[in-house]
Amino acid sequence: MMKPKTIISAVLLIFVAVSAGFLVFKESTKSKKQTPAKNAPAAIPKDNAARDDVLIVYFFHGRARCKSCKIIEAFGKKTLESRFADELKSGRIVWRDIDLDEPENRHFVQDYQILSISLVISDMHGKEQKQWKNLEQVWDLLNNENAFIDYVQKEIEAWL
Repeated sequence: MMKPKTIISAVLLIFVAVSAGFLVFKESTKSKKQTPAKNAPAAIPKDNAARDDVLIVYFFHGRARCKSCKIIEAFGKKTLESRFADELKSGRIVWRDIDLDEPENRHFVQDYQILSISLVISDMHGKEQKQWKNLEQVWDLLNNENAFIDYVQKEIEAWL
């Protein structure tokens, strides 16, 4: 029988190893402005077909939505509605709510390297996606609405 101290040490060692592995993985998958994935959307949404330049803000989620998921959605929408109202109205920026549990949307997981609930911005010119970015820092800012909104605003402004 193992001593309690040995069990605790083993559990802590496993926790540290898994945490370090996750951090290395997260760092290696951080995305700057990225070029289109092979299967990335090839067309501007139908309601904006007349525009030559559209910035799509995707909110990717599953059918079941946790508290964090709802916060990311609410803060993301609030950012667009409060800081980019004119761009939303003109169609320069478009919000897209995508349920990844729907079979027709599963390709987005690979297209945008999605590991969990995500906000992704996609820069469309004509019918071609030029670049995209997964706004991964939204997870770190869930408890700070102002910082979350400022972060998303700065990311979007860099693309306009």
